[in-house]
Amino acid sequence: MMDKFLECTKYVDFDHPLIQELAKKLKTESADEIELIEKTYVYVRDEIHHSWDVQDKRVTVTASDVIREGVGICWAKANLLAALLRANGIPAGFSENAKKIIEIS
Repeated sequence: MMDKFLECTKYVDFDHPLIQELAKKLKTESADEIELIEKTYVYVRDEIHHSWDVQDKRVTVTASDVIREGVGICWAKANLLAALLRANGIPAGFSENAKKIIEIS
């Protein structure tokens, strides 16, 4: 069941070279998996601008769009966060997925 949260998808495209490069860098800088998750979250939160906050009219959708352009609306930033985590073998999903897991349990 967790395999779904490790998949490379159209929007969570962690096979893109820019995402692979950043994922590797974040992993190298982290002492353990918890620190890696924290560094990944902080990177997306602080280094990727929220489109609305900076009034940027570019529309990014895929994780690779977001990393290339450096901006994204909340769900696009979530795509990047999931992609970076999945690239490092950490299962990551979205809130609708969490609801489904709870319902199945």
